[in-house]
Amino acid sequence: MTQAQGPHMAMLVGNLVVGDSRVLKAAESAAQAGYRVTIVGERNRTVTSFSAHDDIPIYRISMPFERTIRWQQENTYGSRSNAWRTPLLADMLQGHAVDSAAVARQHREVLPPLNGSAAWTRIPVRLATRLGHRTGASASRAARNLLDAGSEKWPNAVGRIRENASTFGEKYREVWPQIEDYEEGFLRALVALDPDLVHVHDRHPMAAADTYASWRAVQGRPVRWVYDAHEWLPGVDFSGGSQPRSAWLAAERDLIQRADAVITVSDELAERMMKRHHLAQRPSVVVNAPSAGRHPMDPADRCTLRAECGLDESTPLLVYVGKLSESRGIFDAVAALPLLPGTHLAFVANKDPKLRGRLREVAAELGVAHRVHIHDYVPARNVTWYVASATAGLSPLHPTTAHEAALPTKIREYIQSGLPVVVSDLAAQASFVRGHGLGTVHRPGDAEDLAHAIRTVLDDVDRFAERLTETFARAHTWEGSEPVLHRVWAGLRPAPDRVPDTADRHSNPSKWLVVGPVTPAVRTVLDTVAELAGTDHTGPVFRSIERPAAPEKPDLFGRLPGLQEATAIVTEAARDVRAVVVGDALPALNGHAGSPQAERLALNDLGVRTAAILDPDALFSRGHLAEVKPDHPLLDLQGSSATRYDRQTGRVRDGLRHGQWPVLTWGELAARQFPDAVWLPYPAPLSWFPHATGSVGEAAPTDGTATAGNPRILIAGVRRSAAENRVLASAVEIWRAEGLDVVELPPFVPGAPAPEALVVAAGRAAILVDALASGEPTPYAVMAWAHGLTVVGGPPHPLREDLSRTAPLRISGLDALGETVLSIAAALANEPAEGAAAQARRSEGPAYVERVHRQESLARLGRALGTD
Repeated sequence: MTQAQGPHMAMLVGNLVVGDSRVLKAAESAAQAGYRVTIVGERNRTVTSFSAHDDIPIYRISMPFERTIRWQQENTYGSRSNAWRTPLLADMLQGHAVDSAAVARQHREVLPPLNGSAAWTRIPVRLATRLGHRTGASASRAARNLLDAGSEKWPNAVGRIRENASTFGEKYREVWPQIEDYEEGFLRALVALDPDLVHVHDRHPMAAADTYASWRAVQGRPVRWVYDAHEWLPGVDFSGGSQPRSAWLAAERDLIQRADAVITVSDELAERMMKRHHLAQRPSVVVNAPSAGRHPMDPADRCTLRAECGLDESTPLLVYVGKLSESRGIFDAVAALPLLPGTHLAFVANKDPKLRGRLREVAAELGVAHRVHIHDYVPARNVTWYVASATAGLSPLHPTTAHEAALPTKIREYIQSGLPVVVSDLAAQASFVRGHGLGTVHRPGDAEDLAHAIRTVLDDVDRFAERLTETFARAHTWEGSEPVLHRVWAGLRPAPDRVPDTADRHSNPSKWLVVGPVTPAVRTVLDTVAELAGTDHTGPVFRSIERPAAPEKPDLFGRLPGLQEATAIVTEAARDVRAVVVGDALPALNGHAGSPQAERLALNDLGVRTAAILDPDALFSRGHLAEVKPDHPLLDLQGSSATRYDRQTGRVRDGLRHGQWPVLTWGELAARQFPDAVWLPYPAPLSWFPHATGSVGEAAPTDGTATAGNPRILIAGVRRSAAENRVLASAVEIWRAEGLDVVELPPFVPGAPAPEALVVAAGRAAILVDALASGEPTPYAVMAWAHGLTVVGGPPHPLREDLSRTAPLRISGLDALGETVLSIAAALANEPAEGAAAQARRSEGPAYVERVHRQESLARLGRALGTD
């Protein structure tokens, strides 16, 4: 699936996104409807800042929680100070003179209410009021007085807060400052992403969506937002006592009035929410159901659940899919196993190390550790295929108000998988299972009764399976509710009609994404790859994209600059790119994914390789060179030139080591400085072969004058040491005195065509004098070999690969340079132009370049970047 370029929709959720099938399916539906979607979630140490679902980018925020921490510290001993409150939105409208009445009129004109509530008119007034004292904006005097009057006494009235938020305005932020921390985190992302439509999943992002909509209204750029309630909030078991519970309930009651549309998961919840919040319109219902069909995964990624557990078909296998939580009965399921000999239990769940550890401890204490299996989530679309090999599915929820009203997604996933189900006796799920005869019901929290219910299913699996007909299963799919979502979104911000995309995301495995400058080094490599790909390659070999600005500043507008560009890179990478390449040492996402290591992990998780393609001169450590090649020309640098070079290359090496990015370079010595570096023989373009229309590796045709006179001597324009330049200058005088034609070539430029003097020499006997102290042949030598010339160079360094040892290089030390070249020149002058020796000499260089600097170079590149 390829993302559309329609209106930008941000989907916000206060979790890690991983395993939240409703969020992921909703994002898929939005993309299929023609929206460009970005999912924004929360980050912790178990996930990366960036990932993708298909090609939908997922950005995770490291929530600040600074206010919550300060509040907890200052309220430890019972004080009720307001000092923890810090300005959240002051920078947002800095410089904007806001008149609340004018804003209200503007908001009313550009964005009429959809849910029939008059409460929407408070949005801009509320925003102006919150900012009035800090920005100098003119706000409603009555609203300001009310705010001032309540600011001192409110912290002492926490116990009096009631669920009717309208009585207390926005004081829920002070009662439980985590609400404002979530608001700040999500708001920063919204301001940076600048979406046209916001879909809020559950309570955590509501305040941010509301404030963002208000800000956009002030600018005259209206945006609407949807509240998607996954659960009955009054029934949620909040940690932290009465304050977070009261505050979150008040926040929902206040903010739901400002939402432009409300969605929930069942008819029962829709009726409850309409009554509780006095909504003018009944919330739309989109049930939690899996997608139709079973979609196998690549065996290289995941096998079926039974296969991963190592069980044969005859072994009973129970499965629990979903979040690990004691209130969801996971320990009851383990406690039932001793009463079910030979039965295995698999959890397909989130990576909660604490709860996973406790499950294993309990299983060990009960002697059933070998029958308990814990596996990571699979993508939402693959769940039904993955668990279909089990025998039965479990939903052993404990009683809470929310659980009583819930029909968990896992039950419909079990149905789509063809599994009978065993559920605890809670209103919604028990009624559903009993009514359709899908399985059995047990007393909540009773392991013995759970075991009995499981045995009943295992003893008569076929009978229960008969109830799971194809027609019944089809009625409980995501596709059945998807049109409801489309209608809601289209009523708020229509998307253009979209032609379905059926292309395979990896139909072109050689595509690269170049982030940042396309340096000469990168251009040289990519142009050669494109040339070698030839007619077998469809589409561009690479695309380039600008590197996003770094998130350097702590203010609202400065903290997340470049986030849109970073998500664009993730979208491109997830779509049909196999490798992300940089031509410098800077991270591709430039800090938006956290550390460089985290960025590389995030891109690798998308199935994308990463590499830096660099000129060796950008990598050398002169200290390293002093040890392995003490006469290297770079060691001649002195004073400020040496300091500047060391500083620049040091930053590059440190950046590469810190980010652990693989390095590809055509310098063998430079590559030896990095454990994972790849020596990439300089990629030779076809244009370097003077007979480009013929077969590469064959001798160039002669012009009949190859031995008519003395051979031409070409001096390569390469970096040389001072000692080498002195020796070379003396040698040139000797050669010219002997009547030899000596031509000095210009400095080598990656990607530039071969100098005319070298091209002219291709049909003649000619000698190229390459670098003598660099320890390895330069790209000029590769160019000369491709033209069939003889190359004289210095002794190679002792660390070279066997591949480079086979180069047709005529070696000369500095002291012997003059005599070596004269000797070679004399031999060439006496060589019959059409003789076997001449033909072999002219073919040797091109054949080596074709084998090493084209085919082997491309193969190494493919192995390094996964494009072979």
